[in-house]
This record gives sequence, C-alpha cells and structure tokens, in this order.
Amino acid sequence: FLITSQRSEPSTRRLAEPAEALRAAIDQLTQFDVTVSRPIFVTVFPDRLAMRPYLHRIDGQPVSASGTSTSSAEADFILVDGGAPNPRAVLAHQYAHLFLGRSHPRLPLWLKEGLVEFFQTFEVIRGTARIGGPIESHVRRLRSKPWLSMDRLIALDHSDWLYNEGDRKTMVYAQVWALTHHLLIGAPERAGQLSRFVRMVDDGAQHDEAFVEAFGTDPDSLVAEVRAAIRRPVLGVFEAPVLLTGNPNITVSRISEADHLARLGEVWLSEPSRPASVAERHFEAALARDADWAKAHSGLGEVALRQRRPDGALQHQRKAAGLDPNDPVIAYRLGKNLGLVDPGSDAAVAALVRATTLDPNFAPAWAALVNQYRAAGDHAQAVEAAGCAATLEPLNAELALEFLVSLMRSS
Repeated sequence: FLITSQRSEPSTRRLAEPAEALRAAIDQLTQFDVTVSRPIFVTVFPDRLAMRPYLHRIDGQPVSASGTSTSSAEADFILVDGGAPNPRAVLAHQYAHLFLGRSHPRLPLWLKEGLVEFFQTFEVIRGTARIGGPIESHVRRLRSKPWLSMDRLIALDHSDWLYNEGDRKTMVYAQVWALTHHLLIGAPERAGQLSRFVRMVDDGAQHDEAFVEAFGTDPDSLVAEVRAAIRRPVLGVFEAPVLLTGNPNITVSRISEADHLARLGEVWLSEPSRPASVAERHFEAALARDADWAKAHSGLGEVALRQRRPDGALQHQRKAAGLDPNDPVIAYRLGKNLGLVDPGSDAAVAALVRATTLDPNFAPAWAALVNQYRAAGDHAQAVEAAGCAATLEPLNAELALEFLVSLMRSS
C-alpha cells in the first residue's frame, strides 16, 4: 500500500499499520494468493466533502459513501474519508473489493460481497489481529427479519433489483455476511470447504455444481444451518498474532503539493468515463508548483493519449523518464508509447525491460513487452514475457490467452 493522507501523521499511521497485517490475515485464513502485481494507491481525504469530486457518480450525482475504489491498467486506487467513524474498516472494505476482483474474478456476487463484509471487520488489538467479529446490525436484522431464499441469493447479480433496493439490499449484505462467516469460522466441520469452492470456480466449474460438491449439501439446507448458527449467543472470531504492527518498513514522509496534485490526477484518470481535461488541470497545477515533477509529465502523457495525440504523449513520457528513470510505471508508459509510434523498436523494448527490472512483479509491463517482442519477431522472448505476466496474474484471462497465443506463434 502507498498511502497519501491529508490527516495527521498519527492518524495516518493508525490506518497504515494494520493494512499489511490485513493482507497477512487474509492469506492465513483463506489460503488466497495475496501477491500484488500492481501498486495500490490509497488517498485519505480530510472529510467526505474533499473526497466528493472523486467519487463514482450515478445519474450525475456522487454516490454517498465513506470510500470507493477503482482500477486502471497500471494500478489500483482506494479513496477513504478520513473523517469517517472507522476509516480502517473503509480501507479494509475497499481493499477486499479490489483484491477479490483481481485475484478471483469468477466468484459469484454473493460470495464477493460476503467476503467484503467479513474482511471489513478487521482490526488489530494489542498485537493481535481480529477478523470476522459479529456485525451487530446484521445480527439484529437476521434475527428479526424474514430471510431471502438461498436460490435467490446465489443467483444475484449487479442488475438485480434486490441488490439495488435499499432495505432489501441491506438484508442481502447481512445474509451473505452470515453465510460467509459460517463457512470460514462458524463451523469447524466446514473448514477448507470455502477454499475448495473458490478453487473450483477459479478452474471454470459452474457455480451451482461447485456449490454442491464443495459444501456437500444443497443451498436451502445450508441456509437453514446458518440460520440456526446466527441464533447462538456467541459468534466466532478469527484471531492471530500480528508481527507487522510497528513494522520498521512503514515510513512516513511529507509529500509536496505537486506530488499530491499529480496523484489526484491519476485517481481521476483511472475512470475512463471521466473527462481527461479535469485530470489535465490537476497535472498542470502540479507542474505550476514544480516544473520538473516527473509524475505530472507522465500524467499529461496519458491525457494526450486519451485525446489521441500520440506525439504529445511521447514528448511528455520522455520528459518524465528523464526526470525519474527509476519509476517502473513511468518506464512502462514510455515503452508503451514508443511501441505505439514504432512497434517492436529497440527503444520500446528497452524501456519495458527496464520497467520489469525496476519492478519484476509489475504485470502490465510484462504484458506490454509481449506485444513488442511479437512486433520485433522475437517469439521466444514473447513466450517468456507472456509466461511472467500470466504467472503474476494466473486468473487474468487476457494474460492467459496472450501466453497461449505466444506459444502457438513460437512453434
């Protein structure tokens, strides 16, 4: 996590220190692969008003939320209202959305939302990580309201009116949380079943078939089991020692106003539907404060690409790479732009190789390198680069396809 904050240093540390512990807890509890192949940029605003311009919009109005997340080809972004009652829960919630979207894109909606609700309870108390504690509002609702049928719940998708209608949506969240909580920590006899279900879905199994095989029962029988469990006076919680609290690798430093403005420009650019001109104003304002700020020049290069000005884009990317030759994203963008102007050129390949050298876990650079090696006719190198990209993101269908295509062309 790379966190920039407009809150005080102590409050920022309180948010940052549990973040890596959350990744470790997810790894230990679920056996999910928590490898990061793209940077995660977190921006903490002083309050919701300051965050409002960067929130998603529905019918032209910003959503009412304490946080949001979005992704670009190069990075993931999390926005947090630092004035929210529990900013750490907001960060955990949004990170879970990003993590599950990147690592397990085929999961059904009920499980994605259930895991997000489960993970957002994460906290660190006196060196011990706690995750999965009861969400009291959910428990009260589940003990007093009629439950949705399990068949209805597991067939849910984003367009379903149940998922978008206020009171019913709250019941959806409560019920998928209860189901996920039960499968992960509420029933010792079901240990490992949820991980098995996830592996089967990742491998291409149909959701309904994987459900019966992994859990050994039908949906209605399972929901009856969960309803009985939710009436227990004490619900389980997962606890484990945390070695990351106070991690000396967590460093805090003040960033310049130019850096802050450039980062906000990148947040704006991460949603393609937004007008690039607003991001452009962010980057230009950054350069007005520091004419040699590399990230701002790189951002203007991306704006120029959006505006179909490849020559202008390349000019900015060259400037950025000259100012900061050790930033893998800047090197990647330079290579990508050089490849658009002159596919397969030595310069494009060299810039992308440098990006992968600076950060060997940066999947987008490996993926871009595949195309440049192909354009240069070097199919053996294309296979190797495609393999690296697919290894970093094994469930990314596009990267897997690139690997297969590269293999076929090299044979």
